[in-house]
Amino acid sequence: MTNRYEYCGNNIVDFGEIFIPPNLEVPRPRVLPEFRRLAHSLRSGNVSILDAKTIYIPNLHYDGAGPDAYFWVGNGSEPNPFGIKTTSTTPDPSKDTYGSPSTNYSEPYSTLATNCRELLGGKLQVQWQLVEGGGHLLPPGETTPPPEAVEIQLSGRIGEDEYMAFGISGEQGRSTMKGGDVVVVFYDKEKASFRAVDYYLSALAQCDGKSGVCPDERLGGRNDVTLVSGERRSGITRVLYRRPFTTNEGTLDRAIPLRGQVNVIAAIGPLNSRKEANAHNAKDRTSDWLAVWCVQYRHNFGHVMIPKDLDVPPALGQTKITDIRIDFSSRNDHSCQSFTKSSATEDNGIKPWPIVYIQGETVFSARIGPTGGKRGYSAITGQPSWGIAWYINDMLIPEIYVERGQTYAFIVEGGNDRTNPARYHPFYITDSPEGGFGQKNEQEQRKQRVFAGVGYDAEGYPYPTAAGRYCEWKHKTIDQSATSETFEAYFNTLRLECDDNDVNGPAYLNWTVAEETPDLLYYQCYTHNNLGWKIHVVDPGYWSQQNKGYSALVHSFHMTIIIPLLLAMFSLPQLLFHSPRLLR
Repeated sequence: MTNRYEYCGNNIVDFGEIFIPPNLEVPRPRVLPEFRRLAHSLRSGNVSILDAKTIYIPNLHYDGAGPDAYFWVGNGSEPNPFGIKTTSTTPDPSKDTYGSPSTNYSEPYSTLATNCRELLGGKLQVQWQLVEGGGHLLPPGETTPPPEAVEIQLSGRIGEDEYMAFGISGEQGRSTMKGGDVVVVFYDKEKASFRAVDYYLSALAQCDGKSGVCPDERLGGRNDVTLVSGERRSGITRVLYRRPFTTNEGTLDRAIPLRGQVNVIAAIGPLNSRKEANAHNAKDRTSDWLAVWCVQYRHNFGHVMIPKDLDVPPALGQTKITDIRIDFSSRNDHSCQSFTKSSATEDNGIKPWPIVYIQGETVFSARIGPTGGKRGYSAITGQPSWGIAWYINDMLIPEIYVERGQTYAFIVEGGNDRTNPARYHPFYITDSPEGGFGQKNEQEQRKQRVFAGVGYDAEGYPYPTAAGRYCEWKHKTIDQSATSETFEAYFNTLRLECDDNDVNGPAYLNWTVAEETPDLLYYQCYTHNNLGWKIHVVDPGYWSQQNKGYSALVHSFHMTIIIPLLLAMFSLPQLLFHSPRLLR
């Protein structure tokens, strides 16, 4: 160690001292490597750190093709969105000072990688490209980071009332819906624009505002997806969006691994009236995201993913599940065929079942059951279904007739487990064709009138009064709606399963129809949209008047036929003798 003293030479007195280590490095500019060359011909000489606030970049070259170029600084081992934009200055050789700050800023530049996977039997394609910064610089010893975001384009044969969804599975090692993080894209006809929405799949049910298949924003999060572009041409919808590899929402978002494969999930399905993802067909999914969603109901949701080229009868025993995995950092992962013009829809030749009416009854049973595929709920109502619907007196969403002044009883078995939204369907009567009173906010609730099935506590908050144990009509094997020409034939393929462990049994809802009740109401589910259908309200004596009119019509009809026949009997006896079918 070298000593440095200050002392009085005459008196040999030490006034103070410091110790200078032999390996001391005196502060001086530090030289780092050049910028890593990623895009826009960005390159430089070796970068120098002149002092704590100054970095010198010699021979910087940039092609100027980016929309705005700026310098971005921050903490951590890799560039990330949480840095700080900083100004730059150009050295003035004549003055050892700096000139005016540059105002030429830009977002990171996207370099396209030809990656494409074909999903859902050719109905959906996913392409992805890495979004990289124009260039970045790290201190010695640090590893070079991967891109900070990924751009994904979904292309699919979907209708204008359908969505495409793609994202990260809820579990690693297998594709599963619960806990999944997906992006739902679609074309909004009302706003004439494309949309990309960040979803979190917290429960195996439709979104009720608290849990289910919900947009992040409905669960208190934010939409971390940025729409880039969209187009719809020749029956093919294409939507390009950007999402970061990681976000600050640890619960609602799942990080995309920086390297390595990850299980993904995808689906096509109908939009509901809120422009949110609804149920989807069993074949419109890659994995048990759809299957898990549907396993609760055993209908149009209910199959695990099967490879698109597997066209064999099901084997005995357990079917092996094939999961789709993607390495988002890979390049030239391309297995897509060119999309052709969308062929005719698969609905051709499938006729909807006729509407069923109930009249003259005062007691109704209300249970849950499947929607009947493309012949049932959606075909009858013109509204999207999410896989289950009300069965009234063992009929799929019949139209009910009631009279003012009469009292009616509904025996409800829709499930009363509040902790499981998929098995919690309280019954109520409203003027809303959509229903779902319990998931609406206060302003939306004021737009509905409730006539039965909802009470209010001392503080004025609503609650359902008719739920009961859970009973559901389920498929004995698979959904056979497509091959069932009549509902009766379809109903024979179902079996009733009830929660016999529920000691509470069914709920009973008694409703006396008031004189001022509107002519048209709906029976609905309190917690979910689009499960029920119409109630026609008529005046007392309506049916007796209808029957009298019918009897008079029949009597008149008989008279107009019989009188000519009597005349014919006298004038044309030979004709009657030779033509007995005339009297049949």
